[in-house]
Amino acid sequence: MVEIESDIPAEPPFSSAAAPEDRAICDLIRSSLILLLLRAHAFTRNQRLALPSSYLTTKQRPLPVLPPLLLPVFNMLQYRLFCRRVEAELKNMDQALSRAGVPSKVRFNAVGETGMQLVNHLRGEDRLRIGGDAMLRVNNR
Repeated sequence: MVEIESDIPAEPPFSSAAAPEDRAICDLIRSSLILLLLRAHAFTRNQRLALPSSYLTTKQRPLPVLPPLLLPVFNMLQYRLFCRRVEAELKNMDQALSRAGVPSKVRFNAVGETGMQLVNHLRGEDRLRIGGDAMLRVNNR
């Protein structure tokens, strides 16, 4: 069992004014960063152990290319912002149609994947492209 020592508290304090959705996103980012750092550490360790001991003493050792750390987090945040914008535009269209007397309905699902697929994506085991669907039904069609 590996024990990780950290100055970061296990349960970070949140203000009571924070929205539950924002708290969940912060928890996801924190957990993702821990997972991504562990993946980078394992990658570096495997690179180091794969080299012969005589090679380690030379000064011309190439630096290994680490898997991206923050890129997956940035991608998640950008996707979240994109989804908020798309959903807001669909709701605006829905409201405008309703004011005009045209029945309409919005259905928005930002993430269509299962939790396990998302975890595998963050771990780098799956090249899944995260996606969802958005639908504006006009006049019950």
